[in-house]
Amino acid sequence: MNAKAPDNCYGAAQLPPTPQDLRIRFLALIKEASDRIAEQRLKPKQPRTRLDRNAIWEKTQGRCHICGDEIARDSYWEADHVFPLSSGGPSDSANYLPAHGLCNTVKWDRSGEDLQWILKVGVWARRQMVGNSEPLLCQRKINE
Repeated sequence: MNAKAPDNCYGAAQLPPTPQDLRIRFLALIKEASDRIAEQRLKPKQPRTRLDRNAIWEKTQGRCHICGDEIARDSYWEADHVFPLSSGGPSDSANYLPAHGLCNTVKWDRSGEDLQWILKVGVWARRQMVGNSEPLLCQRKINE
């Protein structure tokens, strides 16, 4: 019997139904990241191309691609690999976007899916701590 996925804002990226399933999913994500890093260490290093930092900054009109906040052109910011090197991403200007140093550090070599999981669990944990144990469903007003 195929159960219909809950109607919420996560689409196919649903939170597992039990804490044990959530733990299993996190362990799988950690293993996937570890395997990517180990595989990358075996590959020969790609020569890095000279980056055109102005062109990278212009791609987002001076906004951090992770948090969306402004980045002053003359301030410290990092050119972040959109597709991580550890996952086989290239070291060319097309694979870089501007990011705050802290945002890039938090992202590390995590995939978009990894970051989504971290954010979802953080929201869920915060709700648990303040006593609202409702599931992480999008709050929609139904007009009837």
